[in-house]
Amino acid sequence: MGSMNDPITLRSGLVLAHRLAKAATSEGLARRGDPTPELEHLYDTWSRGGAALIVTGNTTISRRHRERMGNVVLDARTDRAALARLAAAAKRAGNAALVQLCHPGRQTSRFVANDPVAPSAGPAVAMLGAFARPRALREEEIAAIRDAFVTGAEMARDAGFDGVQLHAAHGFLLSQFLSARINRREDAWGGTIEGRARLLIELVERTRAACGARFTIAVKLDAPDPERGHLTHADALAVIALLERAGIDLLEISGGDVERARMLGLGDGDDTPREGYFADVAQAAKRVTGAAVMATGGWRSRAAIDAAIARGAIDLAGMARPLCVEPDLPRRLLRGEADRAALHERPKAPGDLAAAGETGYFAWRLGALARGTQPRHDISPIHAALDYVATDAVLGARRALFGE
Repeated sequence: MGSMNDPITLRSGLVLAHRLAKAATSEGLARRGDPTPELEHLYDTWSRGGAALIVTGNTTISRRHRERMGNVVLDARTDRAALARLAAAAKRAGNAALVQLCHPGRQTSRFVANDPVAPSAGPAVAMLGAFARPRALREEEIAAIRDAFVTGAEMARDAGFDGVQLHAAHGFLLSQFLSARINRREDAWGGTIEGRARLLIELVERTRAACGARFTIAVKLDAPDPERGHLTHADALAVIALLERAGIDLLEISGGDVERARMLGLGDGDDTPREGYFADVAQAAKRVTGAAVMATGGWRSRAAIDAAIARGAIDLAGMARPLCVEPDLPRRLLRGEADRAALHERPKAPGDLAAAGETGYFAWRLGALARGTQPRHDISPIHAALDYVATDAVLGARRALFGE
């Protein structure tokens, strides 16, 4: 038994006051790869909103390859003082905070990089022609990416964060390596699930060696998606077992990518409202790992979260979109001042435009929170998607012209 109010201690010794976490969001609010005052304000707001654990948005380890132009970049050019200020803001209320480290691989739009990379050469991401065809990474490039992740983890530690989350989900590079459809390599980085998981496992091991036992290492992993040639159920459990042996502290289960936005509740051919899309996968993972297990996707009510915790399906519930609208939702749920999220309806649109419009809508909400203003609710899907794309297009042009 248990409830969202119960504390939990991770293997690393990190104590979380309760079971509600702010899952990663891609805010796009950095400039020149560095945190901004707006980003600090946003994370201060989330910290004061009551989440026990905050995972920062998509933080890349490659200045050339980013998920969005507004991603924070951790490399030799990073403003370390700005990163430390972001850590302080994210932990303002005494909660814990992790940096999500990521490389987008093939999942970076033409506005950001017209030369995406992937484990293997192959077709472009299928999304309105916005992505270029990726080339295959050379072995020395894989090693350099591995080293850059470890350097990013050390920078996060030095800035004051409690740990890192390695992003191996949502179609980004580490999940591309795990996918049998995308990773068709015949060397030591492909083939069997052990080969496809090699980069992820080496990242865990090297980060642990560099940052120590008290530094929290989390991994965000996709739920099985065998019909699309990604992780099978057996492969997912095999990866979790490998992560267990490598000694992770926290495993987050989510799912989907740009081509099939399962994390948005889209792409399943089913509009039936439901909570905790990935709770059953999380429960299966708990039989394989002793790390704390968090599921992110669809949580809206105290009743559903408490029920999942009580039956042993999850240890933590990750919430992202609801906290873009109600940043103080964790505090109100914990105090009994709210029973569920009052999440505003997402814009309705067909096909690819649905995911693009929804992504743009929540990016709009995040920008307003960061500025301390009230956003419009009636933004159209087309307006939201165009605003999202235009931001990357302008920043990408600035980088091309001024080397930013």
